Amino acid sequence: MVKSVQLKPGGKGTALALQVVARANRTELAEVMADGTLRVRLNAPPVDGKANRALIDFLAHLFQVRNNDIEIVAGEHSKKKIVSITGIEPEQVEKVIEKTIKEKQVPQS
Repeated sequence: MVKSVQLKPGGKGTALALQVVARANRTELAEVMADGTLRVRLNAPPVDGKANRALIDFLAHLFQVRNNDIEIVAGEHSKKKIVSITGIEPEQVEKVIEKTIKEKQVPQS
């Protein structure tokens, strides 16, 4: 069972709370933390906006939306961020997160 994700419905989409770990070994959705925040690991360094661009690219790919549909609304220079995703409902976001976390937990033989 995946922990409940901290999501907020918006007028045109969904907002979610993230904690970003830059300079990780790989880019991935790491976990849902106890408070519902998503921990995302990024291979990019937090220099010159590279980690923010990598985050937007990763989330766009994960949720199958355009990069322009994702906006960092708070925490642009912080590891804790609020991100808005336009054109996707909270229920869809939660399903994608759940599926991604479950797939990650399946032992590979």
